[in-house]
Amino acid sequence: MALQCLLRGTAEGKLYAPCKKAYTHLKAAVSGGPSIVFTRYHEAGVSRIHSHQYVAAKSCKQVLGYDANALYLSTMLNDMPCGKEKVTDNENPVQAAPKIKNAVLNGQMFGFMKCKLATPNHLWTKFEEMPPIFVNREAPEAAVPQAMMGYLNRTG
Repeated sequence: MALQCLLRGTAEGKLYAPCKKAYTHLKAAVSGGPSIVFTRYHEAGVSRIHSHQYVAAKSCKQVLGYDANALYLSTMLNDMPCGKEKVTDNENPVQAAPKIKNAVLNGQMFGFMKCKLATPNHLWTKFEEMPPIFVNREAPEAAVPQAMMGYLNRTG
């Protein structure tokens, strides 16, 4: 798979390495997909649905789990940016956004883009279980529950 991706990144037999700025942006953006465990243990007839929200939460009738590790493999078959990159910094990103959006929609721009996003406050309750935006941050040791700290210490 890695060889296929590498060869797909060639343009006319040339291999390009990104400049330091492009590499730094891309490397910082690598986070994988959301692997969120909301509850570590479920049991039919015992676990409750939305128990944090409702006093009379319904109990689960059945528990069904899916392994979604290969969820995005089909994207490997799509076109990917290749060739020498162009890194552009916009001094006024808010002003540049409509122009960039139109260029992407019209097929005039294709590649990677770094942008800042936020969920509006009025939509927080709608997305409380599965937020549309994920943030990668270092968690201070004081924020890690004792059971998880024990697990981290045991497994390294």
